[in-house]
Amino acid sequence: MLFLVIISIGCEYVTTGPGSYNPINWENGQLIIPADEANLSSETKSQYQTSAKKLALRHIQEHHPEMLEIPKPLVNLFYNGLVHVAKSSDPRAKIVTREQNIQASQPASPYEIMIVADTVDASGWLNSWRNGISMTEHTDLDQWMVLFAYELKTFHELSGMEFSIAILRTDKLLNGYATGSLLQSVEGINSATPEPVFYAGFRKDIEAEIFDEYLLLHFIGGNSKFRVYSNGHVEFAGKS
Repeated sequence: MLFLVIISIGCEYVTTGPGSYNPINWENGQLIIPADEANLSSETKSQYQTSAKKLALRHIQEHHPEMLEIPKPLVNLFYNGLVHVAKSSDPRAKIVTREQNIQASQPASPYEIMIVADTVDASGWLNSWRNGISMTEHTDLDQWMVLFAYELKTFHELSGMEFSIAILRTDKLLNGYATGSLLQSVEGINSATPEPVFYAGFRKDIEAEIFDEYLLLHFIGGNSKFRVYSNGHVEFAGKS
């Protein structure tokens, strides 16, 4: 495909068309070219890696909810798209990436899930978590813990309540919604999902949608959308 369009309106930023690019389909290996990471700090690259993993988790949950692992090519697609926007000379991109530093916020961590356990129904195995021990001697639960490499991170028993909250963490990049669904088959586990982020006021987040011709990135809180093509071209897609 070949497009070359020059747009100039008043004193607004002048942009050109995307030029020659290929379709985007991560399942077929059609990705966005690697972004130039020069001049990006290790902290900034880490932030975009985390955002890319969160976006990949959301995408899998929406389109492939049965998939247990998050594919690395999908993470790379989102990461390169984000870095291309961050490196863009478009002043609107600079605002949302450099000045406002908007990152994907949901879920809290792509490596953790939050367990809500019934204190009464789970009384047979919950003592292990109370004592900070990951393995519970519950055959089914421990099987999932080993398979997904989950370790107990935190455990909180709420005073006067009949349920407890535990955070499990793994070094594997998993679809926590799918793994959590399996854990919910264990007696005493009421819910198991990636831990949500609760907003107090102004919301900052990134939403992403993959189209055949480009990746659309919506910077919530920055009032800007950008298309990123397979060749790395970044195009302002309007305000939200």
